[in-house]
Amino acid sequence: MIVLLPTYARPHLFARICADLRRELTSRDALVVLDDASPDAYAGDVLAASGLTEHVECTLLRAPENRGRIGYWRTVGALLDAAFELRRPGAELVAYLADDLRLADGWRQRAAEETTRVSRYPGCIGLHAHRDGRTREWGLPGGDDVDGQGEHMAWQDGVWVTRARWLESLRPEEVNRDWVRYPHLGSGAWRSSSYRTHAAGLWWFRPRETLCWHDDQGASVMNPQATASEGARKRRRVCTVTP
Repeated sequence: MIVLLPTYARPHLFARICADLRRELTSRDALVVLDDASPDAYAGDVLAASGLTEHVECTLLRAPENRGRIGYWRTVGALLDAAFELRRPGAELVAYLADDLRLADGWRQRAAEETTRVSRYPGCIGLHAHRDGRTREWGLPGGDDVDGQGEHMAWQDGVWVTRARWLESLRPEEVNRDWVRYPHLGSGAWRSSSYRTHAAGLWWFRPRETLCWHDDQGASVMNPQATASEGARKRRRVCTVTP
C-alpha cells in the first residue's frame, strides 16, 4: 500500500497519525508526506521519532510555498504524482489520508479486505473510507445500500483507498473561485475530483464499519464556514468522536 498524507502546521496531530501508521503499515508499504510549507519544518523529525523511517519506505516532500485551501488541488496533484512514481506491478493499493485522522485497529488489513471484496462491483473505484454522516454532496448522490455492508457513493471528500490504475481519474482540475469575495469557501479539490470520477461512470463504496475518523473537535480547516458553529457542525454531521 502507498499512503499519501498532506500536513501543515499541526505537528501534534501529525505525530498522532504517524503513530497509527507505524502500528498499521508493513515493510512492504510506502508513505508519502507532503508538508505544505509549514513555518516549522517538523515532518522529518516526527517521522523519525515515530519509527516510520526505519519501518517503511518514506518520501518527504515540501511545497515551495504554502498552497493552503486555494492551491490544495495542486497539493493533491503532487501527491498523486508521487504515487505514480512509487507504484509497482500488480494491484497496488493507494490510500489518501489527512493529518487529523485516527485509524481503527487493523485499518490496513480491513481496508485491503474491503477493497478486494468490492472490486467485483462494476465501476467501483474503491473505498470512500470516512463515515461523517453525509450522503449527498455537491449535487452528487450517495447512500444507496450495497448488500447490507455499506453504501454506494458518487463522491468522496479526501479520505479514500483505491488502486493505482484509478489515480489519474482522481486528479482534480484547476480550481478557480472568487476567493476575495468568498474567502471561506472550501478548496474545491475533492468536488472537482468527484465530478470527474462520476462523469466517468465510477463510484465509491463506503463501508458501514468504521475504518477511520476525524478527531479535530469538529472544525474543518479546509471548509471553515461549514463548521463555524455548533449548528453548522451538526448539519454537516462531521464525525469527530472515537468509535
